Amino acid sequence: MDNIVKAKGLDKAKDLVHDIIMPTPVAVLNAATLLGNGAPGEPGLGEIIVVDVGGATTDVYSVAQGAPRRGAAFIRGLPEPFAKRTVEGDLGVRHNIETLVEVCRNKGVPIDEEITALFHAQASRLPMNEREIAVDTTLARMAVHTSFERHVGKLEIVYGSHGETLIQTGKDLSGVTTIIGTGGPITFSPCPDLILKEILATEESKNLLKPEAGDFYLDENYILYATGLLAQSEPRKALRIVKKYLKAVSRH
Repeated sequence: MDNIVKAKGLDKAKDLVHDIIMPTPVAVLNAATLLGNGAPGEPGLGEIIVVDVGGATTDVYSVAQGAPRRGAAFIRGLPEPFAKRTVEGDLGVRHNIETLVEVCRNKGVPIDEEITALFHAQASRLPMNEREIAVDTTLARMAVHTSFERHVGKLEIVYGSHGETLIQTGKDLSGVTTIIGTGGPITFSPCPDLILKEILATEESKNLLKPEAGDFYLDENYILYATGLLAQSEPRKALRIVKKYLKAVSRH
């Protein structure tokens, strides 16, 4: 457990730097929380979702109450954190590519397995042509789709002596409309909105409490982690920076 929760060499680095040091995912969570909540004298964006697709993992962040939007629903399980992060260690677009290929097969999504084998053999390879870009986009789509379905809450109907009861497990994110993408497979994609659309509700996922519509943004300059670190000492400045450099993509 010590190896998992403490990055290698982090304590020694703190002794050398004598200042704030934190793992990148923690910094991104701080940035997302700041961006949602705001800072003194600088309003935030309200409830938000951030998805970060990488070569080894896909991380999902939600800064939202997640309370039932359907008044009759009862919550099952422990209370969900307002600022929540989940890490899917089997959904990287390079190092865990076999999982995403299997997801494509199960969902009937076409995937060029010759290219995925190339990506698996050369984990640092960036897409070089249209064929490879198409595969990279599909892998990112499936990473976002699967990781968010694991992150978001779900609704089920339970029948009892008093009729049907709605039971909610996890966070209801159906009312969140600000969705931010970060990580190379999204920010360098020619069609980031196609990837981020995987977060939205569909007829097939109607039991999942996904957003019904959203405004899509990109962390185009990859500064969320940096502003999350800066927020520890200069929250207002950090918030103004991240708001300035977020790039609006589209609304769906």
